Amino acid sequence: MLNLFIVSNSSESNSLIVDMAHPSSPDSLIILLIALIVGAVIPFAVLFLVRNFGNTVRTRADLGRLSISFLVEIPVMPDRRHWKRLPYARKPQKEDGKSTIVVQHGSRDAVNEAFRVLRTNLNFMVAKDEKTKVFQMSSFNPGSGKTFITLNIAASYALTGAKVLILDLDLRKGMIGKNLKLHNEGLPMYLSGNVTDIHDITVKVSENMYVIPSGILPPNPSELLLTERFRKLISDLREEYDYVFLDCPPVDIVADTAIIAGVADMTVFVARAGLLDKRALPLVSKIVEGGIYPRLSLILNCTESELVRYGYGRYEYGYGYGYNDGK
Repeated sequence: MLNLFIVSNSSESNSLIVDMAHPSSPDSLIILLIALIVGAVIPFAVLFLVRNFGNTVRTRADLGRLSISFLVEIPVMPDRRHWKRLPYARKPQKEDGKSTIVVQHGSRDAVNEAFRVLRTNLNFMVAKDEKTKVFQMSSFNPGSGKTFITLNIAASYALTGAKVLILDLDLRKGMIGKNLKLHNEGLPMYLSGNVTDIHDITVKVSENMYVIPSGILPPNPSELLLTERFRKLISDLREEYDYVFLDCPPVDIVADTAIIAGVADMTVFVARAGLLDKRALPLVSKIVEGGIYPRLSLILNCTESELVRYGYGRYEYGYGYGYNDGK
């Protein structure tokens, strides 16, 4: 250490000692702490902005004043939470084999509870009309989880003892047959006259639950759906089954769904959270006002908010439960 002495002729009390300045080093711990805070805040801020200012519907509140009956929010399956439903996410709901039927007797998880509420709300809507038996299931976008919803609401009704049939009318993709891994002859064979008895192509999936798959996909699905044989089939199925669910293509893809609407009693649209664009809501309103689809109602699928809101005493899905034994 160098000291600078200034000496004058004055007395010793007037002497001044000056030390050389020492450069201070930065505090590495403080810098590390600031970096950690910034690194944690930025991702959360980005997610907050995406979720609150994105262009896709995520909760029922995002539907605004859409004039359509709302049935239920179906929470995302627990093993699929890692699929981030960001505005650019377009991965369809994974469905493989019989694992897609998640509704089980006595199960109390969030998804099973949601389907029970869906069943109760549907019953509430059709309680005054015993002729309402045929439900047309469709969606606004491919990958909305429409087939998953159809399989599980049918399974929910079957648990109550009702005799239920799913008719795969997506004759261009045949998703019911693919998900249940059915390779039987399907509906086009019957509509074209190659199969005379509809029971020959009807498959029993579980107790009280039956499926007519699409089988080999035909080159002329729209023409087959316009035949009198198809209308007569739906009329016969009304007499044999308590409920018939028609799994149809998305409304904005082909004309098949509009054709099928003529034989349905009620139409259930499935919208997927993170997939349906808010800018498409005016188009949805036009579909509702068009009157083509009878008694429109809406399901919002794959929501995350319900996972947080689910808990004892905080069931917020709908009108009520209407079950006593876990069915």
